[in-house]
Amino acid sequence: LLCRYDGNGRFDPLCSWVEDHFCHGMSFDRFNRPFAAHRMLEFLLIASAVSMWCMKPGWWPPEPCWKRPVATFASILWFPSIIEDLIACNMFIYPSLVKIDRLVSLTAASEGVATRRFYLSAVALLFGIGGLTNLVATLMMRNSNFGMHGATAASLGYLLATAPNKVIIRYMGVINMYASDVLMAIAVIGLIDSLFSIRLPVFGRSGRHSVLAWMLGGVVGNMMGQFQLDRYTAWWHPFLQG
Repeated sequence: LLCRYDGNGRFDPLCSWVEDHFCHGMSFDRFNRPFAAHRMLEFLLIASAVSMWCMKPGWWPPEPCWKRPVATFASILWFPSIIEDLIACNMFIYPSLVKIDRLVSLTAASEGVATRRFYLSAVALLFGIGGLTNLVATLMMRNSNFGMHGATAASLGYLLATAPNKVIIRYMGVINMYASDVLMAIAVIGLIDSLFSIRLPVFGRSGRHSVLAWMLGGVVGNMMGQFQLDRYTAWWHPFLQG
C-alpha cells in the first residue's frame, strides 16, 4: 500500500528493495497470472498463520479427512514454520506457476480461456495434489499431516516434466540444482531424519508422513506436467524445456 499510494516518492528506495528481493523484480499486477497467484498463495499462508493464533484450539488447522474435502485441501495452508512455506513459494512454486502459464497459453483462443486454464491448473497442482497427498499420508501413517510438502514436491515434479533443464538453485556459480536434484535431496534428507533419528533441518518436526507426502507429490506432479505437456503442445515442445 505504501508503494502504490506514495505520492511523494518517499518510499521509493524501500519499494525498489522489496520488488528486487521479494517480488521477483516486479510490481504487483493482476494481469500477470503467475505473480498474482503467487502473491495470493502467500496471503493465504499468512492469513492461516494469523487464524491459528486467533482461533480457539482445535478449530485450526483443519485435519485432512476424506469426509471433509474442503478441510483436506485447506490442510496445505498450515505448517509450524511460515518462513519455510514462504521460501518454498518463492524458490519452487513460483517457477512452476510461470511454466503452467506458458503452457496453457499456447493454444488458448483468448486471454479469458488462458486465465481459466491457468487458475484451474494452479489450484489442481497446489490444493488438489497437495491436499490429497496430505490425506493419503495421514491415512497411511495414522498421523495427521499438514503443510506444503506435497504441494511443493508436486511443483518440482511438474517442472521436472516440463522444464527438466531449468536450474532451480544456483549458488556462487558452483552449485546448480535442477528439479530432480532438489526432489531427491530433500527425500533423502527426510528419510535419514525419520528412519535414523538424525536431526537434519528439513523434516525435523514432521516425520515419515511428510516424507511420504513429498514423494507422492513429486510423482503426481510429474504426471500432471506430462499430461499438460502432451495436451497443450505439439511438435515444438522440445524447444520449451528451458
